[in-house]
Amino acid sequence: MDSNSEKPSAIPNPEKRISRRAFIRLSGAAAAGAGAAYVAYKLGLKDHGTSSVQIPEIPLPEFVSPAKHQNILVTLLKDSSSEELYPKGKVELMMEDARNYYRENSYGKINFSSEVMDWQTTSIPIDPTNLEGMAQLGNEVAESSGIETKPDSTRIYFIDRRGKKVDVGGRGEKKEPFNRVWIFAEFDSTDAKQIRHELGHSLGLGHVDFVSSKFVYGTPEFEQSLDDFTNNLSVDPAGGTADIMGRGDGHFCVANKVQMGWIKSDQIQTALGNTSCELDPVENNRGKTLGLRIPKVDTGDFYYIEYRQPTEIEKNVDEGLYFYIWDEKLGSNVKQFYIRPGHRYIKVGDEFYDKINGIRVKIVDQNGKAKLQVVFEPKKF
Repeated sequence: MDSNSEKPSAIPNPEKRISRRAFIRLSGAAAAGAGAAYVAYKLGLKDHGTSSVQIPEIPLPEFVSPAKHQNILVTLLKDSSSEELYPKGKVELMMEDARNYYRENSYGKINFSSEVMDWQTTSIPIDPTNLEGMAQLGNEVAESSGIETKPDSTRIYFIDRRGKKVDVGGRGEKKEPFNRVWIFAEFDSTDAKQIRHELGHSLGLGHVDFVSSKFVYGTPEFEQSLDDFTNNLSVDPAGGTADIMGRGDGHFCVANKVQMGWIKSDQIQTALGNTSCELDPVENNRGKTLGLRIPKVDTGDFYYIEYRQPTEIEKNVDEGLYFYIWDEKLGSNVKQFYIRPGHRYIKVGDEFYDKINGIRVKIVDQNGKAKLQVVFEPKKF
């Protein structure tokens, strides 16, 4: 995988996270009842009486513009003692794969061009642990070739790692004056998937972790953990099963597409009380609703729920509902989540249950689209 410890600093305007001026009025039992009142109370509204409940509309994070790569320069670096790792043309095919991948994922909003330079012999030994030194070598190669830095550009340093001790496959970061990606290449261990992943980091995305209960499903310990499951989770860093920012090779999850500005706000539905929802597949750029968003009031972040089905780009993805947790900061790690260990998604007849927040999500039908029911249980406050 890779190493990306630095987080981008760009975050949505915190004043726009919750708007108290706009609200949905829910009255009596016709609304979500005490469940909706509890959500309103936890979101900080003082008026949470049972006769009428005012729940704020929570706008999606606002980002400046859809993220994009327009120009990518790839420099190939090797030691003086080594032969070329593989032909330059193979790297060009990898970049073409990455271009097609991002074009489909962004629904046409990213369509970059790339230039792959010939292999260059470095003046000093290759050291994959010296990221800045390797970047400087790549920049010197570009400058000596008369290549100027262009707006919206990214530089990829493709480094021959044969015989070098390195624990990661690459690194990517969002930085001025251009985004940077390091690929530590070694024969068949490097492929287009690694490039797609690192380019995601250069756009500002964090990893997609996988979290589930520490306890065996159905045991007394598991049932007890439901009362405080946030503190009883097992975390698999970068272990997301579908998103390329985890271990998957399919589409970016809805939360990451929101971060990138690839999904319009009206394509995300927010559930603040009992809700029926029909989700289009996340792979469908013309879908009316691509994600369902539910406040997770115990921790202040959100559930993001999406529907996936196998496509040409997602041959290894199982059809069903996938659950994520995101705190809505650009670059913050999205967490793919299911409380039943080992289960990546739910299908027709299954139910997701968050006992702490009193949220039940059930998929009642899936036939090209997924029909869901969300129920907020009455909560004391």
